[in-house]
Amino acid sequence: MKFNFTFYAITAFCLLNNQAAHSQTLTQIYELAKTNDLQYQADIARFNANKEIGAITRSNLRPQISGNASYGTAETDTTTTTSASNPSLFNDDGSATTDGIAYSVSLDQALINFSALNTYRSGKIQGTAAEFQLAADKQSLIIRTAQAYFDVLGAIDQFKTSQAEEKALKTQLEQTRQRYEVGLISINDVHEAQAAYDSAFANRLSTETNVGIQFEALTILTGRSHDRLATLKDNFAASPPSPNDKQVWINAAQTDNLLLQVSKLNADAAVFDAKSAKADRYPELTGSLNYNFDDSDRSSGSTSRQTETDQISASLNLRIPIYNGGSLTARERQAAQNQLLAREQFLLTQRNTIQTTRSVFLQVNNDIAQINARKQAIVSNQSALQATQAGYDAGTRDIVDVVNAQRNLFQAQRDYYTTVYNYIINTLELKQAAGTLSEVHLKELDSWLVEIN
Repeated sequence: MKFNFTFYAITAFCLLNNQAAHSQTLTQIYELAKTNDLQYQADIARFNANKEIGAITRSNLRPQISGNASYGTAETDTTTTTSASNPSLFNDDGSATTDGIAYSVSLDQALINFSALNTYRSGKIQGTAAEFQLAADKQSLIIRTAQAYFDVLGAIDQFKTSQAEEKALKTQLEQTRQRYEVGLISINDVHEAQAAYDSAFANRLSTETNVGIQFEALTILTGRSHDRLATLKDNFAASPPSPNDKQVWINAAQTDNLLLQVSKLNADAAVFDAKSAKADRYPELTGSLNYNFDDSDRSSGSTSRQTETDQISASLNLRIPIYNGGSLTARERQAAQNQLLAREQFLLTQRNTIQTTRSVFLQVNNDIAQINARKQAIVSNQSALQATQAGYDAGTRDIVDVVNAQRNLFQAQRDYYTTVYNYIINTLELKQAAGTLSEVHLKELDSWLVEIN
């Protein structure tokens, strides 16, 4: 499947963005994607956020320490007036200023709080689920990288085939015109050859454009431009799954599939969320330790008075929920339904995982059979084309037969390339379903690639 990539140099994409001196392998593209793929970076950010859930929920079981401080000043003016019936009394006017500073420190520790305890258990499970989700996201990146990579190679192979078909039909058109000019065939044969060439020309333009589109898709994934990729070796060998036992793969998927494990953990967390909502009705016991200090200074005229107060107190506080406007009951019902939802989602994910594993396993084996069949189809169509061309030269076959034979050959080649790349992606997806997909499998594929300098 080697191919000269000079055709793509005509595009502005390569002229303006060429950053590679040699072709890049699948592993090199994956390393770029790990750093530059925006979806994967978002997945990492989500993981970093979700892994804090455990610490947040654990805080409700730990001591809560807070402090308060205040400073204030007040000035008071006082006027006292005697009544007319007491002329012996006199008016007394005065003012006083009070300055005060106060601070306090309190420590609260939950002693019995079943709601917070179950919330923490749920948060701890969610933190574990976040780790499995990130691992699943990494597997998804491997698949997306391989898909984008082989989409480019597939587009190049399609272009190569369409280019060869265009060239063959152009030669056929020239030969047909020559035969018409000497009166060996009718003008209808020329029209048939011209129509076939025009169709091939349009198809070649379409496939050439698709090469640029697929390179652009790779750029979105890696954040960099590319114009050369290592191509698949001509002797690439498709091998069946190991072990070639469908039930073994299904069993592995049921225990190791990462998304299935995430779903199972989410269902487990929902159980504790439901317990937490139910425990909101239970009494809560909290121990408190407080320290208060108050320093005030009051001055009035030539008189001043300073007061300092230190206070240490300890208490046990029992809270018994009685009625909260119906919110406790509503939250309990909601949590119960969320638990049911998580459970059903887990069962659905389990069912889909089994189905996906079974389907991909069958598809991989079907791809192997198709690869072998399509190899033979290419050989058969080459023989058919040679026989048809000989019949045309002898006058026993017409131009339509030759054109159809050529089309069948090139279509067989295109189908072969498509099946090979489908086999590669399906093999990776089978390993993803079983939870075993890793970067090692990309390196194994690299051994089947040949670099273009």
